[in-house]
This record gives sequence, structure tokens and C-alpha cells, in this order.
Amino acid sequence: MKIFLGLLIAGVAAFVTGLALFQLGMLAFVRSGAEVQVPDLIGRELSEARATLEAASFVGVPETEVYSDEFGEGAVVEQRPAAGKVLRKGRKVWLTVSMGVRKAIAPSLVGMSYRQAGIVLARDNLASGSISRVHHDTVRRGAVIGQNPPASSPLPEGGRVDLLVSLGPPPESYVMPDLVGRPAREVESLLERHGLRLGERTVLIDHSVLPGTVLELDPPRGSRVNSGEAVDVVVSSRR
Repeated sequence: MKIFLGLLIAGVAAFVTGLALFQLGMLAFVRSGAEVQVPDLIGRELSEARATLEAASFVGVPETEVYSDEFGEGAVVEQRPAAGKVLRKGRKVWLTVSMGVRKAIAPSLVGMSYRQAGIVLARDNLASGSISRVHHDTVRRGAVIGQNPPASSPLPEGGRVDLLVSLGPPPESYVMPDLVGRPAREVESLLERHGLRLGERTVLIDHSVLPGTVLELDPPRGSRVNSGEAVDVVVSSRR
């Protein structure tokens, strides 16, 4: 029994000693430079990442390219093996490189209706930005006159395109003449010929003039009015 215990103790001691020597040997192996830690390359430009790996006796190999909202074009977004892993010198480190933000191309929208332009932008994963509206002598109402950025310009995916939309030809402008005292039918016909509308019609009993005579206008004489506007009238009546 004593002999068995002695052999057991001697075996354990030999195992512990061997393990310690193995660990010391591995430590000496690492310290000797045969193995080194992989540096952190995330966010570095590809050329810088390769130079860093070369200085550490590794070989940087671009593996794939991906779009990234976080890292600019040419930057490392992922590495295999990860930073901090201990490898033998001369091993390859695979790099995933950013292509930058996914880009789109601004379509040509000039001449389209505002609604159609919105459909085209949505199809291309873009959106309409600010909308400005102006009168235009030749472009129909609701059609796109201009855009910013112009057609074929690069945009980030989901970017916005500002639009300038036509209100159609500008309205004609008139100075309201003196129509008081004229028959209402004559005044109404005159307003229609100039693109104006007869607005609210008020009847007022007045025995000093013939029935159906215009007594008041709003806007009054001398006011500037645009085609399409309404003109209110007060018309005489005997009862």
C-alpha cells in the first residue's frame, strides 16, 4: 500500500511538473515571437490595415465588400480572426471592407406630374423633399419644372429630391372699372369675359333706379383683381 501511494504521489508530481514545463514552454514560444495578437483593424482604411498587419507579420486579405452607414468607403468593417486572437506569424487575416453608403441615382422628373414624380422617387428608394410652386407661362399646372439635385446625380439611398412645381400660367390682372349704375346682366357678362366670377348677389330695395341695377361692387372701383376671383354685387329691386 505504501509503495502504491508513493508511486501515486510521484506520478502526480511528475504531471504537475510536466504541466508547468509545458506552460513555461508555451510562454517562451509566444514570447519568442512565433505567435502574436491580431491587432484591431475596425474603422481603419484598407491600406492602413494591411500595413498594420504586415508590421505584425500577418497578411491582410480583402474578403468581401459591403455597404455601410457607419463606416466610410474603403474602411474595414469586420475582420477574421477578431482582434486580440493569438496567431502564428504569417497567417492570413480576412477583411470586410466598406463600400460606403448605398447610393441611388436621381431620376429625371422634369415634365412629370407631381404625383407621377412621387411614384418614381418611391420606386427608386428616394423621397420628395421641399416643394416650391410658381406660375409658369408654358408648363401646365401640377407639372414639375425643375429638381434639385438634377437628374443622374448620385444620392444616398433614401435621399430626397426637391421639386419646383408649376401653378400654370399666371392669372391676368385687372383694375376694377366703375360698373355701378349698369344693369346686373351687363355687369355679369363683362366679368365673365375677363375671367372673373360673380360672387355673392345681394338684393336691396331702391326705388330711385331701375330694378336690376348694380348699386355696389366688392372689390370696389379702382381695386386690382385677378382672373378667377369672385366679385360680389348689390342689385336694386322695387320690392
